[in-house]
Amino acid sequence: TATTAATAAATVTAAAVVSAAELESSRATALSTKENLEKAQDVEDAILLQLPKLACAGLRPAERAAVLADQQYWKALCPKLHVGECAHLASKIIDPDPDLVDELRERMEREGYWDIPAEQRREDSGALQLPWAVNVQHMAESVAVLTDAGWPPSFLLMYDEPWVMAAQLKHLLLHTSGNRLVFDFAMFHVGSGRTPAGKHDAPDGASSRGWAPHRDRGIDSAAAAFRADGMPKYSTTWIALTDATTYSSCLCCVPKQRDPGYSAGDAGRDPLDAIVSASGVSALQHIRALPVSAGSVLHFSHRLLHWGSAADATTRQLKKQSPRVALSFASADVHFEPPFLSEAAARLPLPSITTRAGLIAGLAIFYVGNEDPGEWRLRLFWDCFMASQTAGEFSDHFARVAARN
Repeated sequence: TATTAATAAATVTAAAVVSAAELESSRATALSTKENLEKAQDVEDAILLQLPKLACAGLRPAERAAVLADQQYWKALCPKLHVGECAHLASKIIDPDPDLVDELRERMEREGYWDIPAEQRREDSGALQLPWAVNVQHMAESVAVLTDAGWPPSFLLMYDEPWVMAAQLKHLLLHTSGNRLVFDFAMFHVGSGRTPAGKHDAPDGASSRGWAPHRDRGIDSAAAAFRADGMPKYSTTWIALTDATTYSSCLCCVPKQRDPGYSAGDAGRDPLDAIVSASGVSALQHIRALPVSAGSVLHFSHRLLHWGSAADATTRQLKKQSPRVALSFASADVHFEPPFLSEAAARLPLPSITTRAGLIAGLAIFYVGNEDPGEWRLRLFWDCFMASQTAGEFSDHFARVAARN
């Protein structure tokens, strides 16, 4: 079904438990795979042109991670962004407008999502509701630089700016949902022309569309998934870094009130199949496209059925629109899903560059069902992830789920 690939990686909960023995077994399997791959012919990968030391045989995981966390390399690659220089901006937390908070909570309860346009202003002062402390355009331009160099868009996390944006929103998210940041990030560059393995993609390949229809977490029990006030225990914040249009790709969803599986659960059925079966093809008329301008925020429940549309490259170019760039991050009740970073790492205003590299690597493994980076990159990511995990930078929950994947 259309949802299979995305749902496979998304249906992870705090109840997922992997024993220490299983984690150790995963380590051993990875080491065995590493030895076999090092006997194979040399790997051709775009990022080896950027950091050729990664190809050196015999590097230990910590050494490979150190190469990937070369601060000077990342500064030189995207000079418009910052590495380890913007901790003071993380304190520019957005003070939510109380009237807006009430409106957003009502929309979440009714529709399963809410949005704040970048242009929206406060009624009391006329100031922007989203006074970003970072340059959104520079972030979008830098994602293009990253993908042109062969890096996945997720390497935007090597820079301070996405961390600052998440920190700025933490009070708004706490007031509207009760959820706290869990450091589960994803980055998107629809129309990049690159696969997750860094290879050039066909014009209508996977890079020309967003993720397939899915729910971010697949808990069927409404009692386990929502608080008594109706707010979800896990939610996703999605920020457009370029205009997300119906031609460049935007998010689409089935609003809560049109989705019988949103609260009742899917009972093992494909959500889209269930919706069409219940209402007929007229259900398709209730699909909602969510185009937004750069700097705008969409926030939705983990039960909202959503996806990224396919881009129309020809019309997008005729209209002089940029490929769609966006970032997302999750917040949750810690009893529903614990944070990915350890308590010590999460307390820092901005994580260290080695923590960032390890988190990017772990997320690539975590979401391998959505975006397969290929064997060589998975080996690289595993080494970097294990180096950070050995240093105690991640929670046991994240380490176990990554090991399982």
